[in-house]
Formats: sequence, structure tokens, C-alpha cells
Amino acid sequence: MIILGIDPGSRFLGFAAIQVVADSRMKPLEYGVLKFDSGENLSNRLLEIGSGIRDLMASYKPDHVSLEKIFLGKNADSAFN
Repeated sequence: MIILGIDPGSRFLGFAAIQVVADSRMKPLEYGVLKFDSGENLSNRLLEIGSGIRDLMASYKPDHVSLEKIFLGKNADSAFN
């Protein structure tokens, strides 16, 4: 079984792909950060984010996906910048 974990962000998107092997042990396949140009408008970045996630899904063909909930601190607007 392969699990893809995603930590979303509009400038940086973290990801990890892991494989569950015998005895429920986990083996990391890959992890990293997709980086997006903060100078681009949000709609273009969202398009790039969608393309990046589509590529991750095609590469790993996960059985499950875990998506971290967006945390809005004191300024909700900063979550989308």
C-alpha cells in the first residue's frame, strides 16, 4: 500500500510518499517540497499546485492520500499569499 501525504501551501507544498511493507512497517519512497513563485498571482499558483499534485498522483499511484488541514493563525489572508 502506498500513502501520499500533502502539506498544502500556496508558496511551498510539502509531500511524502511512503509504502507500507510487511509487518506494517513503513518505507519512505520520496519526500520533498514543491516551490511556487510568490510573484505570480494566486490563480496561476493554484494551477501550478494542481499540476504538481497531478504529477505526484501519477508517479506514485497512491492507495490513500492524507491532506493536512490548513492552519489559519492570526491572519487568514496569509494562508493564501
